[in-house]
Amino acid sequence: MKKGLATKLVTKTAIITAIIFIVALVGLGLILRHNVNQSSNEKIQLTADTLAWEIEDFFNEHRVIAEQVAADPVIINFMESMKTNPTPYGESPMWPTVHKQLNSAWSTHDSTLIEIYMGDWFERDIGSSNGEIMTIDYPGLDTTTRYWLKAPKETGETVFTAPFLDSSFGIMVCTIAAPVKDASGEVIGSVCASFSLDSIKEILASKQVGEAGYTMVYLEDGTVFYHPNDAFMERDDSGAALNISDLGVDENLVEAVNANESGLLFNFTDENGVKMTAVSEILDGSNWNVVVALPRSEAYAMASTVIIIQSVVLLLALIIILLVLLFTTKKAIKPVSDVAQQAADLAL
Repeated sequence: MKKGLATKLVTKTAIITAIIFIVALVGLGLILRHNVNQSSNEKIQLTADTLAWEIEDFFNEHRVIAEQVAADPVIINFMESMKTNPTPYGESPMWPTVHKQLNSAWSTHDSTLIEIYMGDWFERDIGSSNGEIMTIDYPGLDTTTRYWLKAPKETGETVFTAPFLDSSFGIMVCTIAAPVKDASGEVIGSVCASFSLDSIKEILASKQVGEAGYTMVYLEDGTVFYHPNDAFMERDDSGAALNISDLGVDENLVEAVNANESGLLFNFTDENGVKMTAVSEILDGSNWNVVVALPRSEAYAMASTVIIIQSVVLLLALIIILLVLLFTTKKAIKPVSDVAQQAADLAL
């Protein structure tokens, strides 16, 4: 009687306690996993934000150069003179002063700035900080179709050009073109700052993303600007950079890049078969897409570790509590069992 009663009470108590602990274990595990996963996602997002800010700072530095030169009264007066009396730059008495301003702006900035040049919509020559003048009859030159001259006139705003290989320097460059406006606000020309992109690639290559993560950068149309896989940095037969749609990569990555959406969190499988978690960040002004990716196993490894540790701790706690319950229950029912045993003895 004593043994059977104790066993029943301990068993029921143990079952109820175990159920409570299992529910608590599962609930707490889900909460911890969510919090740790969210923390991992935020870490990836922070890395993408940091890289985007660094690249934007680099761009903005050159944007300011172009806009400051475009607002220089010497440059504005020169282009207004072209509007009223188009004259080849080399024949204009104002050109030496203009060239001095361009060269001064170029020489006072870092080595990434290759040159500063300008053009107008009337004489349509191009004058450079290095003193070179390209006239309208220069072979292959058609200033009416040049993006850096055409886009600021159409938009009235500073624009970025897509990166291109500068044949003169043999490096990848980008240009920022600022509109030159007269007193009425009419766009009468453009000033362009041309700069090397090697510094941006150095920034990207130097940033470690976790243990095995990496960064990719795509232009607004999906053209590859930077990728740690050298095969993706190759150029086609025409010399153009590859586009993400031509790489044969996971469609999830292609869709995310083409979405051009900041803060977009997504998963994809890379060309090596590694499952990745990534976030994209769009650069202001240029609309380049910075994608930071981290292996999912690494991103969520902390969550798995936390859950395992938590499970072991709770299991040990459950065993200890059950042992305590066994001891206290037996002790609590001892008087009852003794009375029951005495009653049974009297009945005999």
